[in-house]
Amino acid sequence: MADAEHHLVLTFSLSTTKSDALHARIKALSAALPDHTVFNSGGDNANQSITIKLVVTRKMVLMNADVIGAAADAYIASCQTMMAGYKIGRVSRDWTCQKHGGHVRFTHRKSGQIIEAPLAGITSVNSVDPFFFAEFVKSTSGHEVAAGLINDCYHDAARMLEVLTEQRGS
Repeated sequence: MADAEHHLVLTFSLSTTKSDALHARIKALSAALPDHTVFNSGGDNANQSITIKLVVTRKMVLMNADVIGAAADAYIASCQTMMAGYKIGRVSRDWTCQKHGGHVRFTHRKSGQIIEAPLAGITSVNSVDPFFFAEFVKSTSGHEVAAGLINDCYHDAARMLEVLTEQRGS
């Protein structure tokens, strides 16, 4: 049973399950379990797995769409501000900067606020990384309601951003 503390992993033999069949199972399970995320969680040469995980419900996201939207907008604006300063070498000493891959992780020395900003920039909700958004929300004062909806930093934030993107049409 998949609940807030437990996820379910279904494992299928590759000898009996083709890629198309696995995809069809994921699609069917996703439709049957709208309050869950269902995804191919990989496997090995002999098996392939599907993970089923409870996420924040669409209803809860819609009930809190204004605060989630405000948090997403604040994250995007914060990323833009921090990257603008970073690109010209003017980031306050109150922040640490750690460049890695295609991102820069800014951490406020006193508050612990985290802004993980993509080097390429970010302009809309549909391009926000769910995990980085969750880190921002959980570490930023004023976003406690949105943070309270996030149990799993990736999957709950992904659901929130998915619903917000659908609602905004962007």
